[in-house]
Amino acid sequence: MKKIIAITLLSVMLFSCSDDDSDSPTSTEESFFNLAEGNIWVYKRYRGIDATTPAEFTNTIDSVRVTGTAVIDGENYYRLSHREYNSGLFSSERDEFLRVNTHGHLVNGNGFVVHPGIDAMYQFTDVTEYGNVHYQLETQITTEVEDATYLIYPYVGYFDPAVTAIPEGLGCVFSYQSGVGLIVSRNRFVPNTGYFEDRLVYYEVQ
Repeated sequence: MKKIIAITLLSVMLFSCSDDDSDSPTSTEESFFNLAEGNIWVYKRYRGIDATTPAEFTNTIDSVRVTGTAVIDGENYYRLSHREYNSGLFSSERDEFLRVNTHGHLVNGNGFVVHPGIDAMYQFTDVTEYGNVHYQLETQITTEVEDATYLIYPYVGYFDPAVTAIPEGLGCVFSYQSGVGLIVSRNRFVPNTGYFEDRLVYYEVQ
């Protein structure tokens, strides 16, 4: 069965350089990710086979809304409710839990840093059965996603395989724009070069 290198699916990961921080982040750090209750983001999901072939729309839409908060291990998290639709028909739903720590990093319910905000010094290496994924924040860039232009901070995971039969290269990407939220995310299949990519098509934020 194929596996995906995806931050949201790495349930065994408990590492975060600031998991033990219990103080509240500053308002500036909070506003970067803008997780205010009621905010909405809608994404189209694409599937690609490699870096050179254009990805194809899968007919899947992921509608995300901040619906409230929850306490996990003594920390306050925002609850993001995902509702997925395939060819216009409701197919599934799930909740995602995120918070911003005192370093301005976005952390999920497992304590894993999803995105370091603007902290260019933060780096992390995830050790998997197929090899290592080295995460780092890249330079802010302007990009076009679904006919809209964004100024994003790409947080990129580069895959370093344990065996030569598995191709190295881009593992995953999570790109945020300050004040808007997640613009585009890519999760690669292992052990090949295929991937899923979610692209923002609509949002309402406070």
